[in-house]
Amino acid sequence: HEPFPPGLTFQQVKIAEISNAFEAESFDALLCVEAGAELDKKELVQSAKHVLNPGGLLLLCDAFMQEQVRDLLQELQHGFEVEVCTDIGKWIRATGLSPVNIAETHSVFGVAGCTYMRIVARRL
Repeated sequence: HEPFPPGLTFQQVKIAEISNAFEAESFDALLCVEAGAELDKKELVQSAKHVLNPGGLLLLCDAFMQEQVRDLLQELQHGFEVEVCTDIGKWIRATGLSPVNIAETHSVFGVAGCTYMRIVARRL
């Protein structure tokens, strides 16, 4: 890896530990990839709101059941403005990363009833 540009740092932590690991308003951006399943949606949004500066971005890419997307978008209404909400499942499948064979909950298109979302939300 090449060095990060000046002023850019990277820290990896489990999303469930983020509120305890960092002070309030510590980051300009929070990138969560395949991390949403660790917490309920309310706790995920509260943790992101805790560590992000006002105007900071939450960038989330994860697989969700349709009702989970709805619940997450409802939670994001409390302190965030959603700027991007895109189903990127067809691109995930095009890479060959899906289907995944885990028990009977999966279909030839990946997890039955599941979609892979890219969500970008700005903290108010």
